[in-house]
Amino acid sequence: MPQRLDIDALIKEIEELYGRYGSEDFSIAKKAYEYAKNAHKNHNRKSGEPYIVHPISAARELMTIQPDMVTLVSTIIHDTVSDGTGTFDEIEELFWLEVRRIVEALDKIGFIKYRGNQSTIDRLQRTLIAMAQDVRSIFVKFADRIDNLRTLQYHKDPEVAKRIADESLSIYAPIAARLGLYGFKEIMETLSLRELDLDGYLHVTGELAHYTLEQDKFLTQSVHKIRNLLPEKYRDTVTYRVKKPYSIYRKLKQSDVKSIRDIYDVFAIRIIVDDVSDCYAVLGLIHGHFTPISKRFKDFIAVPKSNWYQSLHTTVLWFEWYQQPVEIQIRTREMDQDAEEGTAAHILYKIHGDTMQKEQKYEDLLQMTMDTLLGQEESAFGKKIKLPTIFVFSPRGDVFELPQKSTPIDFAYAVHSDVGYHSVWARINGKIRTLDTVLKDGDIVEIVTSPQAHPAQQWLDFVVSSKAKSQIGVEVKRLSGDRGKIVEKGKKLLFETFKWAGIILDDHLTNFLQYYGSSLDAKKMEELFYSIGQGIRKPSSFLPRKQPTKKNVAKSHAESPIRIMIGGERQIPHQIAQCCSPHFPDEIVAVLRTWGKCMIHDVHCRSLERVNNRRLLSAYWQTSEKGKVVSFTLLFHDVPWLLARVTKVFYEMGVNIVDLDLKAQDDGTCRIQASIEIHNDPSFLDRLFERIRLYIPEFLMAENDFFDKRK
Repeated sequence: MPQRLDIDALIKEIEELYGRYGSEDFSIAKKAYEYAKNAHKNHNRKSGEPYIVHPISAARELMTIQPDMVTLVSTIIHDTVSDGTGTFDEIEELFWLEVRRIVEALDKIGFIKYRGNQSTIDRLQRTLIAMAQDVRSIFVKFADRIDNLRTLQYHKDPEVAKRIADESLSIYAPIAARLGLYGFKEIMETLSLRELDLDGYLHVTGELAHYTLEQDKFLTQSVHKIRNLLPEKYRDTVTYRVKKPYSIYRKLKQSDVKSIRDIYDVFAIRIIVDDVSDCYAVLGLIHGHFTPISKRFKDFIAVPKSNWYQSLHTTVLWFEWYQQPVEIQIRTREMDQDAEEGTAAHILYKIHGDTMQKEQKYEDLLQMTMDTLLGQEESAFGKKIKLPTIFVFSPRGDVFELPQKSTPIDFAYAVHSDVGYHSVWARINGKIRTLDTVLKDGDIVEIVTSPQAHPAQQWLDFVVSSKAKSQIGVEVKRLSGDRGKIVEKGKKLLFETFKWAGIILDDHLTNFLQYYGSSLDAKKMEELFYSIGQGIRKPSSFLPRKQPTKKNVAKSHAESPIRIMIGGERQIPHQIAQCCSPHFPDEIVAVLRTWGKCMIHDVHCRSLERVNNRRLLSAYWQTSEKGKVVSFTLLFHDVPWLLARVTKVFYEMGVNIVDLDLKAQDDGTCRIQASIEIHNDPSFLDRLFERIRLYIPEFLMAENDFFDKRK
């Protein structure tokens, strides 16, 4: 199909608009356009248009609030990672770190899904603000959403289109109102209404057009009459506005409103003056010549709305027009600019080019918005948003609000008690993590469960939510009372497993001790059965191993492994696969099983042919012999607690630190020089640096200095 717009003409129009207020070189935006065009190459939208039409159209929508260059560039490339071939690293290298963070935030915001549940609206709105971190992410999201709403007719699934419209109406439009971006709010409301109730939309717009034509003479004469009352300098500022379709639609849904003629403020006459004192002076003139309607006067100058809207509103009767009521709004020029273009945009207009002031204002706007969402009276200007909760996602996009320092166990119990009860471990942002990992805002959490798993006493040491604590406490107490039954269950499972393998255990377990070791006394044997009964250990792990080949015996004596590292992580539950029985230093791979434990296979094992590649994880032996020592330098922005965060990453990846030195620089950066041991894993450093980049936002770069000759 033909394109909706001429892209070259649209780029030129955006450049002209930016040139009226912006001071930065527009060539950066053109560079972003070329990058986006290449990233979306050969990619079309549902409408059949080249994908690049969407981000450029969104950028044009955004020009109404005069965005800075960072916001404009972010809008043009906002989909290059999620729907293109771009990467976050490329974005940071080609543009700015700010742009990368905005695009990353948009990627997280994309997980927020409204499923029509009215009770979740406030939580989802707070989640969106918390995810944004930078208010410019929300500006970009509004522009993106408006352009998507304009093309909803191309969705093949009408239910998906309605969900997008409902989400826009319930989540995004109210946030736009709180930011004072009324233009964005009204566009989203109108487009959403058209999708959700086409008949209602056509009825309202048709009635409104007819009523406006009918009232034109009355409105024209009303404006003329008021102009004659005012001082000459204000006569040209008197105009009238027509209420937007969605606002009329909502009022018509009220039981006491039968027709558009029953609505007082379909039309409003607006008077713009120079200062606040003149607002009240003009109000006195109006009330002196016309009859004000009782209880229809509102002073939003003395008491602004929660979204900072200010104006005087009064409704009066015109006797020569059969006592027809008309609303009159009186405000200053600055109040009018705020109301028409948005408080957010108006604040930002004043700060183009002043980077430090601009960053503070963006932070202030985000905090003000969160304050109104939380129902606070005053904004904590200058303070970063710090809520007592975090927001995390399930893999399907459901949002869960948890206390700060929550772990996967807290998340599991928030999902469902059964999920918490049977938790084994977690996958956070696609990576395997232990159950005591502290979650962060925006994490995508998946819980791996096992029917045999039960809550452990140790969980109470790190869970923070009251629900998790209470339910774990109850279950631990119950399980301790059922210890005898659990021991019997474990013993029965062990007997059945050995019987299945062709080994009949006698009542005294003498032949089991011959396989497992004769050092088990009665108490240790009971603990073993209890661990099997609780699902902590699998009975199959006690089966006798195949006799290793001479080759493997020789290898196993050459060097003793102290642990197996899986996916670059230590302490991941695992078990040696009996089908191939790999021994050090065989090349190995881990297979994630449905019960949460990894099976360690030889890379040449035939059983791997039947395994889905998504379940394969890298694995290697970490030996007790000292490996090569590698030294490198890490560069960060200097912030408190930096060293503690770096060493935590080292610990989680099983790093043995040989030497570590930290030096603060005069330019506000900090250098950490480190020497560590690496074992039989040439890609380890790359993964270590990637982990640091992921977990420590202040990370700037790494330099691999040399391999030390020490052993």
